This record gives sequence, C-alpha cells and structure tokens, in this order.
Amino acid sequence: MLGENQSRVDQYLDEDGIDEYLDKIYGETNIYDTDVAIGNRRFLSPIATLGTSFYKYYLVDTLKDVKPWRVRIRVEPRNREDALFSGYIYIRLDGSYALDQAELTINEATNINWVKDLNITLLYSENQAHHFFS
Repeated sequence: MLGENQSRVDQYLDEDGIDEYLDKIYGETNIYDTDVAIGNRRFLSPIATLGTSFYKYYLVDTLKDVKPWRVRIRVEPRNREDALFSGYIYIRLDGSYALDQAELTINEATNINWVKDLNITLLYSENQAHHFFS
C-alpha cells in the first residue's frame, strides 16, 4: 500500500452554525419577551406593550374550577399575514394578574421556511419569591 486518503463529513460541517440554528428552532419560548424568535422569524408577543395595536382580545371564560380563578382570553391577529400568534392566554385572578398558561399557534401565511403548523403550550408556575417561570 502506497498511501491512504480518508475524508470525513464532519470536517466540512459548521457545528457552531448548526447548533445556533437548532437553538433558534428548539430554544425556549418566553412569551414575556416583547418578541419571540421562531426559526428565522420574530413574533410579537400578545402580552407585549404594543400587543393591543396588533392583536384582538376576547374574554372567553372565567375558570372557577381551579385555584386561583383564571380568565381565558382569545387572542387573534388584526392582520392574518403578520408574524403574530393566535390562541388562548390564561390570566390569574389572585391579584397578581400573572400569565398562568398560553396555548398559541401560527398560521401558514406567516411563512417560516418549511414550517406548516406550530402549536406552543406554555405552563407557568409560581416560585417562593412569587415569580412565575415556565
């Protein structure tokens, strides 16, 4: 044998770039941020300061079968083609008015590369310092 040549595919992959891309897709979603990154798009949170300019809100129900009581609010984009969510948010009625839960979707018109449908469910719980975390 005169020589051997070996090449590996991992020599040609940008692992940092792949990690960054996967973080954008599978990273944590925090609805308390003004905007939420999903793939290559940023979506305005329904509880952002500017939310009332871009979302419609409908009080759907008061849930008295849970402690503390919560209100269920339907959120819909004013313009269906904007990068906005649709779904429900649940607000606690214990005086904190904290976001307790969110069930959000996006529609096809928002065009996130290869994503046809996306459902996000966020559950928040209160810690000893009375802060809410998912």
